[in-house]
Amino acid sequence: MEGLALRKVLSRKEIKNAVLRLARQLSVDYEGKTPVLVCVLLGAHPFFEDLVAQMTIGVEKQFLRVSSYREAVRPGRLELLADIECDVEGRDVIIVEDIVDTSKTAEFVLRHVESKNPGSLRICALVDKREKDAEGPEPDYVGFRLDGGFFVGYGMDYMEKGRTLEDIYVLQG
Repeated sequence: MEGLALRKVLSRKEIKNAVLRLARQLSVDYEGKTPVLVCVLLGAHPFFEDLVAQMTIGVEKQFLRVSSYREAVRPGRLELLADIECDVEGRDVIIVEDIVDTSKTAEFVLRHVESKNPGSLRICALVDKREKDAEGPEPDYVGFRLDGGFFVGYGMDYMEKGRTLEDIYVLQG
């Protein structure tokens, strides 16, 4: 990522181990069920696919796209760009996020999916970087809890750069 200073915070191996841990926990918690896993595009896609591949239960994969970042690192108004394509009424739904920071996107997605009357609704996030006194929804399943900073790699981006990095980095300065 030319022109940007990055510091590695999570290696691909650490990420892989967290994904495996989360997949095992979800598989145990939803044994005998077929939950709907909803990937919040674009950032969560690598995490979502790796998570589903490691799960030992059947799942239904769905995708939802929300746009929030308009100017570099400042979130703008949230918009639903693409919705899930199945009926989730009465079903177990797990929203899969790359990162929960301000909780605004998670809250927006939760409200939207709740309006479809799921039987249960949970959030699985690779990274939780919410402040200790943060308001809004807390992820039910978390890979890593990290302090502030802007993260790129493994699907997360800075102005569409860095998504394909295998490790996760924090932008410096």
